Amino acid sequence: MNQESHNFEEMSRQAREANRRLKKRMVIVLACLMAFAVVAIPLISYLDSLEKKENEEKETKKESTIIFYEADWDLNIMEEPGYLAMDRTVYYCDEQYGITEALDDKNRAEFGPAVAVLCEMIERIIAGDADGYNDLFSSNYYENNDPEPPFTMQQVYDIKLTKVKEMQTSQGYTQYEFDVEYRIRHNNGTFRTDIDEGESRKQYFVLSDSTSKKVLIDQILGYNYQG
Repeated sequence: MNQESHNFEEMSRQAREANRRLKKRMVIVLACLMAFAVVAIPLISYLDSLEKKENEEKETKKESTIIFYEADWDLNIMEEPGYLAMDRTVYYCDEQYGITEALDDKNRAEFGPAVAVLCEMIERIIAGDADGYNDLFSSNYYENNDPEPPFTMQQVYDIKLTKVKEMQTSQGYTQYEFDVEYRIRHNNGTFRTDIDEGESRKQYFVLSDSTSKKVLIDQILGYNYQG
């Protein structure tokens, strides 16, 4: 065997040895990555669940600290001087056109059928009329929600309906989207359990005439408030 052949075999041996070491290291690295994944994935999931639980507990704690007034089913709130002194006007707001208008029985129809429905909804809430309130919702709504149970007259004030969107859908009906805000004086929790005395929590309403010739409420979506 000449020197050149010897050198070639030596280099080949070294190359094979280097490949074996590389494969061994790759196996070790891959095993470490798999071991890390086995530990990390459940850990990340656990941390996410902890964060979600913490947020839910914060929200629950905030709601649980609300002290409701005692429900008086015989109280006529329209004889309550304190409530009558509040601003009970319903205001319509269209931020796109810079419009804010006080609504009444005479002009509400000028702003479209969705505004008329929302004004009627507010009146039903104030009157403690659960049946009339439930009549304003479509079959789409009741696919995912139960009818509102009976509630007392509600001392609603500082009421604002803000138009977000109106559009013709590809299915041929008109959809309306509104932010609805109001406060409830002496809230007794028979209607809203998520707002304290003097507090307002905006709700997002979607209305349409998709299931009826009349515009009805299809969805109520709450905004995420965390204390």
